[in-house]
Amino acid sequence: MNSHANNDQHRLHTGTPVEARQLAGLPDVQPMQQRLMGELEQRFRDGIDSLTPDAMLQRWFGILPTGIEQMKALMEQFLKDRAGG
Repeated sequence: MNSHANNDQHRLHTGTPVEARQLAGLPDVQPMQQRLMGELEQRFRDGIDSLTPDAMLQRWFGILPTGIEQMKALMEQFLKDRAGG
């Protein structure tokens, strides 16, 4: 192996990831990764709002004809029956 090839190989093993990418002729994808991470972070933050207890209950019971009000009435009746009333 010639000394130039040895130097290139040594740089691949001891250089930074950026240097290794440049030496291998690979494109710089860092701007794309940063943009995608920003989009993922925004989606994550938007999704957090749907995880509040109120939002979850509304989603679960919102498909019922009378939704949460019907569930509330059922719970009240259950508790009244258990209390002997």
